Amino acid sequence: RKYKVACANCHGMSGDGRGVAGLWTDPHPRDFRSGKFKTATGAGAGTGRPRFDDLTRVITRGVPDTTMKGGTSVADARPLAGYTVFLSVRGEVELE
Repeated sequence: RKYKVACANCHGMSGDGRGVAGLWTDPHPRDFRSGKFKTATGAGAGTGRPRFDDLTRVITRGVPDTTMKGGTSVADARPLAGYTVFLSVRGEVELE
């Protein structure tokens, strides 16, 4: 439910980055289905695969110069990060 309320308008229900509001933002929201993310540290930095903490940090702090402003508590961000991981894994399997 939290993803539907807080994220789906831009990132889309399937995580494809084509939510209703996302069509009008610049830059466009990330497509989670590829499993590649802009912010990744540690071992995933070279592959674009973020750690769970990377996703939580982006959700809580937002992304500068985008419409993703952050402001979500860590307690609320953790389930959103988990669902983002689920969408990326599901998307990779579907594309395969």
